[in-house]
Amino acid sequence: MSQITVAQALQLALQHHQAGRLEEAEALYRQVLAVEPQQFDALQLLGLLASQAGHHAAAIELMARALTINNSAASVHVSCNHSGSSRSKGDST
Repeated sequence: MSQITVAQALQLALQHHQAGRLEEAEALYRQVLAVEPQQFDALQLLGLLASQAGHHAAAIELMARALTINNSAASVHVSCNHSGSSRSKGDST
C-alpha cells in the first residue's frame, strides 16, 4: 500500500464495497488495518462487510474493536446489534 495513502485505499475499498466487489474491498480494508490497526473506518466497514457475508461473529468482533476507538458512533451500534440478532437466529460463524 506504499503507492497510495490510507485515505485513498479506504475510498477505493468503499467503492468496491458499494459495487458488490466484496473480496476486493475486504483486501483493501485489511491492508489499511495492517498499516493502521486502529483505523476506525476500516474496522467499521470490514465489520459491515463481514455481516453482509454472513460472518456475524467476525462482524461483532470488528465492530466491537471500532467501538473501543469511537464509542459514540451510532452506525456501529446499529450494525453490531443487527449482527448479534442475526447470529442468535442460527448463524454459527
